[in-house]
Amino acid sequence: MMAEVNEAGEVVQIWYPVTEGRLRSHSCFSVKSSG
Repeated sequence: MMAEVNEAGEVVQIWYPVTEGRLRSHSCFSVKSSG
C-alpha cells in the first residue's frame, strides 16, 4: 500500500500487485478519481 497526493491535494492510497501493473492501476485510479 502506498500513498500519493493527487492534483486536488488529497492523499489517496493506491496499491500495485506487480511492477508491470503500476501503469494499469494508476490509470484505473485516475479514471475513478475523475469520475
